[in-house]
Amino acid sequence: MRIVIHILCKDLRSHWWGIALFVASTACWAWQQVHPHAWVRHNPGDLPIILSLSACIVLTVSVIHGEVLVGDRQFWLTRPYRWWRLMAAKIAFLAIFLHLPVCVAQLYLLASAGLSITLSCIPGLLYLQLVFLCVWTLPTAVLAAITESISECVVAVTALIFFAILVPWLPWADLPVTLPGARMAGTLIGCAILVPALAFALLGQYAFRRTWWMRLVVAGVVLAIPAIVAASSGQLVRSIAYPLQSGRPPLRVEIVDNSLDDRPVSTPDDEFGSRTRVIVPVAFSSVAMDNYVVIEGSRFVLRRPDGWHWESTWSIESIHVTTQGREANLSIVIPTDLVDQLPRQRVTAQAELAVALYKLGNPQRIETGSARFNVPHVGVCRWGGERPGTDSNKELICTSPFRMPQLLIVRIESGQVTCPSEPGEPVLPAGHNATDIRRDKALGPADFEPNPVRRFEAGFGIWSPTIPSAAYPGADRNGSFCRGTPIVVRTGSLAGRMRITADLGTLAIESRSQSRDSGTGK
Repeated sequence: MRIVIHILCKDLRSHWWGIALFVASTACWAWQQVHPHAWVRHNPGDLPIILSLSACIVLTVSVIHGEVLVGDRQFWLTRPYRWWRLMAAKIAFLAIFLHLPVCVAQLYLLASAGLSITLSCIPGLLYLQLVFLCVWTLPTAVLAAITESISECVVAVTALIFFAILVPWLPWADLPVTLPGARMAGTLIGCAILVPALAFALLGQYAFRRTWWMRLVVAGVVLAIPAIVAASSGQLVRSIAYPLQSGRPPLRVEIVDNSLDDRPVSTPDDEFGSRTRVIVPVAFSSVAMDNYVVIEGSRFVLRRPDGWHWESTWSIESIHVTTQGREANLSIVIPTDLVDQLPRQRVTAQAELAVALYKLGNPQRIETGSARFNVPHVGVCRWGGERPGTDSNKELICTSPFRMPQLLIVRIESGQVTCPSEPGEPVLPAGHNATDIRRDKALGPADFEPNPVRRFEAGFGIWSPTIPSAAYPGADRNGSFCRGTPIVVRTGSLAGRMRITADLGTLAIESRSQSRDSGTGK
C-alpha cells in the first residue's frame, strides 16, 4: 500500500498541469450547461466538452507512459514495484483525478436544476462513471499501455480514425433493418464481449508485457465492432430481443374491411418500379387496462392454397396502441412482378409483429398553479420559457434526474384549460383531450449523456376528438394549456419485448394493370 501511495504522489507531482487542465475544462463545461445563454458572446457549443475529453486523453496517456510497459529496458523494472501495485496506483490516479471531478460536476448539474440529491442518485452516478470508464478511460488506457511513446499513440489513433472513416463505406444498406430492441440487445452483447476483452488486454500487458499479443487482442476488438453492428440486424439477435410469444398475445390484430372498394393500396417503392409498397390497413384491439403496447416492427407471410408462400423483410414501425385500440397502416414491400401474379382474393396474410409491452402505473392528477412543482416519478417542473420572448405562463419545462421514465403520458382535458380564447376562436368545448407521450430507450439507470439532467418541454398535438378551427378553415385546433391547467400524469415501465403472429385472412391486392384501369376509369 505504501508503494501504491508513493507512485500516486509521484504522478500527482509530475502531472499536476494535466489535472488542472482537466478540472478547469470540466468546470467550464458544467457551468456552460447551467448557463447556456451566458457563456461568451459567440456560444462555443461543444467546445468545453471537447477540451475536457482531450485533456482526459492526454492525461491518461501521460500517466500510463510514466512507467512504459512496452520493451524490457524500463527503469521501473529495477525498482521494488510489483506489477499489480503499479496498476493499482494508475487506477487510483484515474479514479481520483478523472472520474471524481466528473462526478462532482454531475452533482453540481443536478443541484443547479433543482433536483434533490439523495441516496437514490447513487445508481445513476455509478452507472455514468461506468459508461465513462468503458467508453473513454479504459480504451485510452489500453492504447497507452500497448504503445511506447506519444508518437506511437498518435499513429494508433490515426489508424483508428481511418478505420472509422472506412466503416460507413461497407454495404450496410444490404443488411436487413435493425429493430430498436435488436439494436439494444446488440449493444449489450457488444459491451459484454468488448469491455472484458479490453480489460484483459490492460491486465495482460501489466502482468506479462506481451505487447504484440495484447495488440492483437485490441485489433480484434476494433474489428469486432462492425461485426457486432451487422449481427444486430440478424435473426439470432432479433430472436433474443423479441422472443416468440407462446401464451395469450397482449393485443389482437385484424385487417380492416378488405372489400373491392377498400382494398390495400399499392404504390412504387423505388424509382425503377422493381418494388411495390402495399399499404395494409389493420385494427388493433384488446389491450389490457394497465398495458401500453408499442409496435416496433412488422413483416408479412403471404400464402396460397396451392402451398406457395412468400415472406417479406422486416419494416420498422412506431404504432402506439392503448386500451381504446387503434387503426393504423402496415406496409409490405413486394417485388412488382410478384404483385402482378397474385390472384385476387386468393392470398392469405399472416402478420408477425415485434412489440414492446409497458405496464402503466396509477394516474396522478397534478395541479400546476405554482411556479414550480414536483411530479412523482418524473422530476421537477416549472413555468417559464428558456428562450427570450416566451410566455412564462404557457411554457412548462420539466427536468428529470439521469433519465426520463421509460414511458411518460401527460394528458389534459379541454374543459379544464385555463387559457383565454385565442383570437378568432370560440371557447373550447368540454369532452376533448390532448396527450403528450414520450419514451426513453436508455438501457440502464441513466441516459448515455455526460449531463445527468434530462430536460423536456411539455407539448400536445391536436385535440381528440378533433376540434375544427374557426380562424383557419380546414385545420384543427392544437391542444394548449396554461399555468393552472391540471394535468394527469401516468408513467410506465417496460415489461418486455416479444414477437406475436396474427392471421389476417384474405388479402386482396390489385395488380398494376388493375390500378391503371381504375385510375383511367376503364
